Amino acid sequence: MKNLNNFIGFLKKNRDYVVLRNADVKNNILKGGDADILVIDFEKYINDFLSSGEIPLMYIERNGVCSFFWKWGRIDIHSYIEFRGANYISNDIIISQRIINSNHISEAPIHVQALVCWITNLILGGFFKMRYKPIIIQAAQESGEAFHKCLQFALGPIWGQRLFSLAC
Repeated sequence: MKNLNNFIGFLKKNRDYVVLRNADVKNNILKGGDADILVIDFEKYINDFLSSGEIPLMYIERNGVCSFFWKWGRIDIHSYIEFRGANYISNDIIISQRIINSNHISEAPIHVQALVCWITNLILGGFFKMRYKPIIIQAAQESGEAFHKCLQFALGPIWGQRLFSLAC
């Protein structure tokens, strides 16, 4: 667990990233989940990240994502959010709207987190994780217009409207 704490400390000191979902990073990793992080300068962040802690047991690099694995958990570092070459949300939107939460972690706003939770699993795996239902409903209620725009950007006007109506 010491190394997970080092990672959390790294997140608190560094502001060149945004946690995309599951912003309570420590608890999510302790439950067996991972951390999904969008970074501003991919190469710089990876170098700083790797030089700040232990060497990972393994890493996998694919289409704008590096996944790092340790005994204590997995970290996915994204340079952009895309599916088969098409960005379904702009890095500029995510980064410009990020917030610093009460744990001093940089996180995406709720409508972006909901989009990532919902759309990523649908388009990459063809499934829906029920555990994300509350954040999707919360995003529709609290950030309706912003969430609606994100869904329309990602899926087009017709499907964006359909999913937004479903979330409402």
